Amino acid sequence: MPEVEYREFKGLPVEEQEVVLGQYRQARDRYQSILDLSYYGLEGRGLMAVVPGVEDMSGLTVLLLRKNNLTDTPVIYLCSALESARTRLESLDLSENPALTDKTALSVCTYAARLHSLRRADFEEVQISLTVLQKLATALKANQRSN
Repeated sequence: MPEVEYREFKGLPVEEQEVVLGQYRQARDRYQSILDLSYYGLEGRGLMAVVPGVEDMSGLTVLLLRKNNLTDTPVIYLCSALESARTRLESLDLSENPALTDKTALSVCTYAARLHSLRRADFEEVQISLTVLQKLATALKANQRSN
């Protein structure tokens, strides 16, 4: 915060400072709710590197990981970390990561069933079996009804 703004802020009555801080936090949380890492070519190592930062984003509701050459292991690790951090993720996009398999979709399904916040999961251009897609759809529908 520039010095002049800081002095003006400090000159406000405490009640007004609290209002300004509340507005700041609300704006900050709104911007932290969506994380779009699509098309970065993260691959597994890249995703593993960003997981700690993602875990710390308490307001994260949408995570987009489209076309990053991801494989099962790092995505399963991500789901486990998100579950441990008790995130409130509502939407996860893993489309265009053709190396993902049923293992990843089942991990997403488990995350959805345990935390009940996930309402949408996208797997376009990913080879997931019909049985697993049905399980995932059932978990997501249950979350949509409960939220």
